[in-house]
Amino acid sequence: MTTYRRTRLALATALWLGLRANVAAAQDTTTATLLKVLGEAVDGYRTGQPVYVVAAFRSPYPVYGVFSTRDSATSALPRAGRGYSVFGPYVAPLDGPGEVRYALSACPHYWPTVYKCPTRSFAVGASRVDSVRVTVFVRSGPPQSTTYPRAEVDALFFTLSAIDKFVIPYYQRLLGAASADSLRRGFVQGFYAGGRSGYER
Repeated sequence: MTTYRRTRLALATALWLGLRANVAAAQDTTTATLLKVLGEAVDGYRTGQPVYVVAAFRSPYPVYGVFSTRDSATSALPRAGRGYSVFGPYVAPLDGPGEVRYALSACPHYWPTVYKCPTRSFAVGASRVDSVRVTVFVRSGPPQSTTYPRAEVDALFFTLSAIDKFVIPYYQRLLGAASADSLRRGFVQGFYAGGRSGYER
């Protein structure tokens, strides 16, 4: 078994043991889905330090946020709304030595259908990231830009095709076909109706 698979198994086991008291009365499918959602939320914070997840105890179990202390998670409950609870603490092991790294690794789509993913062009510690800015230069008119504060973005998808390949299958496995379909409709609206996708915050 690879180190990655052992890490994911250990994290899933820890989540299961920590959640039994919270979900003892829930149905098996509800418990399994909630565990998967919490596990994926924690996996996004591979710091080696305890984190607390504020999530709703109802399908599709939306996650309001992940916090470094129980007090900060508890203080977020009024903003999250009714039906949200604090889960944790949970720990996701580090990927490697030091803190989480931010790196650029683009995968250009070369003709006809071959993705070329080069090695990273830079990498910095997440604690050093002030913001991430994306600028698209168009042939006529001003550039289109957006900025994400701090290290809050893990990946960027520029086309609906890429979302269909990499994002929708993930949410189908995590939340089921109906939730993934609803999410995709939000993306389509964001791309073609001038609105914001359901995934943006």
